[in-house]
Amino acid sequence: VSAKGRSSVGLADYEDFIKTDAAINPGNSGGALVNLHGELVGINTAIFSRTGGNMGIGFAIPINMAKRAMDDLLEFGYVTRAWLGVYIGDINEAIKRSFDLENFEGAIISGIVENSPAEKDGLKVEDIIVEVDGVQIENSSQLRNIISSHKPKDDVELLLLRDGRKKTVEITLGTLPDDEQEIATSKSEIFAKIGISVAKIGKLLRDKYNLRDDQNGLIITNVQRMGIAQKNDIKVGDIILEINSQSILTKDEFVEIVENLESGDNLLFRLKRRESKIFRGFAIP
Repeated sequence: VSAKGRSSVGLADYEDFIKTDAAINPGNSGGALVNLHGELVGINTAIFSRTGGNMGIGFAIPINMAKRAMDDLLEFGYVTRAWLGVYIGDINEAIKRSFDLENFEGAIISGIVENSPAEKDGLKVEDIIVEVDGVQIENSSQLRNIISSHKPKDDVELLLLRDGRKKTVEITLGTLPDDEQEIATSKSEIFAKIGISVAKIGKLLRDKYNLRDDQNGLIITNVQRMGIAQKNDIKVGDIILEINSQSILTKDEFVEIVENLESGDNLLFRLKRRESKIFRGFAIP
């Protein structure tokens, strides 16, 4: 193990990975990461690779996060996530100067979801969340992970900076809506193969990407940095219309096509980007 708490990897919206030098190769996802005592400490999830094989950089889901999912599956039959209902970002230099902040710690609210716990309990755009239940927030990824570690209906106490003053707000968390759940559970093997994650377009994603009310299908929600998709000009927010001349409307259709591709096979996307329709393609590494 070379690092813990790795986020901003680009695999999913909720990231708290163990970084490991242990060899992980395609097909190992779901395998065990064990310590010297034979104890399970993580679930192998993805590798960083330019060739498709192990390069000594792998990522595993911590066992406490996996147990949380296991408990939900046993109790409900599906995984639940707590939900605050905000769009958040990190504090950069411009935000730090504009709000006269002392440091870069915290997560700034850039949007509030309608009828969400955040709206009901009075959170506002430009609020900066600096603590959750006394735990200092360093960035937006840490905030997502802390909220998702709770269960729906849990109460949390937020310490905010609003107009330069500290304010404490108690919020009862909700349940992450279905279309956001799809983003959070994107298949890591698909991501490792072609470097993108997708989700079915629902109301939250229509609002987030400013799409028409009648826009359906799949939207690209994550693109791996320096991955094969990014190198071939595939971007977050692109809507998938076709893959290899086959119309794609559901995530199952997408997964079925991509899972059956082998190294050297061609992958041709027909995409909608804003008002344009474009083709982008590449060979599977």
